[in-house]
Amino acid sequence: MKALHRAAPGLYNDSMAIQTLPRVTLRIPDRFDLIMGSAVVALLALVFGVIALGDRAGVVVTMVEARTGQVLGTDLAIGSGDVLRLQFSEPMDAASVQLAINPALPGTLRWSGASLTFAPDAAFLAGTRYTVTLKSGARSQTGRAVLQDHQWTMQVRQPRVIYLAPAIRARKGDPSNLYMVNGGAAPIQLTSASYGVEDFAPSPDGTRIAFSQYDAEGQTDLYLLDLATKSTRRLTRCIGATCRAPAWNPDGVRVLYERADSTRFDSDARAWIVDVDTLATQPFFSEQRWLAQEPIWSPDGSAVTLYDSERSAVVIVDVATGHQSLLQTLENHSWQFSRDSKRLAYVQLQERPFGVVRGLEVADFRDGQPTIRPLPPPDGSQVDDWLAVFHPDGTRLAVMRRYLDGERATEKYQVYEITLATGEAVPIAVDPNYAHGKISYSPDGMQLLMQRYPYLEPDAQPGIWVYDARSRALTQIAQNGYLPEWLP
Repeated sequence: MKALHRAAPGLYNDSMAIQTLPRVTLRIPDRFDLIMGSAVVALLALVFGVIALGDRAGVVVTMVEARTGQVLGTDLAIGSGDVLRLQFSEPMDAASVQLAINPALPGTLRWSGASLTFAPDAAFLAGTRYTVTLKSGARSQTGRAVLQDHQWTMQVRQPRVIYLAPAIRARKGDPSNLYMVNGGAAPIQLTSASYGVEDFAPSPDGTRIAFSQYDAEGQTDLYLLDLATKSTRRLTRCIGATCRAPAWNPDGVRVLYERADSTRFDSDARAWIVDVDTLATQPFFSEQRWLAQEPIWSPDGSAVTLYDSERSAVVIVDVATGHQSLLQTLENHSWQFSRDSKRLAYVQLQERPFGVVRGLEVADFRDGQPTIRPLPPPDGSQVDDWLAVFHPDGTRLAVMRRYLDGERATEKYQVYEITLATGEAVPIAVDPNYAHGKISYSPDGMQLLMQRYPYLEPDAQPGIWVYDARSRALTQIAQNGYLPEWLP
């Protein structure tokens, strides 16, 4: 040991502590450990396998119902006024997405996250079968692709008609209710209101109807009818007031309406708005001083129009900015936007050498502030125009008109189609034995709906008629009805 000391001084000395290494205990895995380990390995393999298979499967695409998001099949029935919505499994590179429609139909594509909406410039043509194809090769923002073509076929159903009946009551207390007629089928009663329905508005997608219904005290509230389930839901509780004249926003969720202070016919009315999903309701204007009759939305939802009796004007309200434009007129009953929301047709009192009559005017908003253009007959004929509605193509107007001079003079209003560029009028429904009212074009513009009343006949009743532009045939579809509207 001393020799060792000499050979390696400091390597070892007698006072150095001897350290013991920690004891290591080896445990043999039991059955539970083996099972858990195998499960973890299997789970990891599954995860990586799903990732690999997902990449190979590509982006998933479905056609969904525009309002509810419900997944649809590949063979569909749609309305003329519908829009198409595709739902992708992840956000896409918009420039890589190619959508083809046959027969061709121009329209606008709008993206919202991973959802793509196609809104046609003109309505789908009733009775036509369309094929929509999404081309393969579209890529997501992460690089995944749509690996195969996707195709949907859709048959455009004929538009249905909603109206109120009876117009002439067999008994004084008979209430008016909503009816629907589809082509040549017998009318179907949709509501059974004990005290009657005053007015109504179909939703943009044709699945629901908002309507105002009387109660025992003569007040009206808004209700919602679901045509699929036949269920009815109350939308407002206008205690001590009258709520009526519903008008849908194009989003299919919000409804404008007119709320009068009481049940008196001359009561002041203001515009309110209700969400049909949440039932939340509030005044449209933050300032309650603005009066409003018959508020309606523009087709693109960017503006609201209404009549303010205190300002004697149709008021156009820009929804985004609140800016108001006024069209001065004493006529508070008739105006309508063009499909592109850029023009508004309305009626103005006009002084003529033979007296004061109603004349047709068109306000054009394409340059910002409205440009007003009167639309008298180009031949100088004396006329009285009661109501005008735009054709969906924006180049024509259907007008309820009385000629007051010459061979065309009639006691009651007749229906003409006027070319916007020239003012030339073509007769659509002209019969001096009839009075005409409540005209509207079908969404595709191929039919004109109207109310006709053979006022010279004993025990006459108003009927619902349709004019077909292709056959030029005028056909009655319902008897003793009034205020007809298209149901897309």
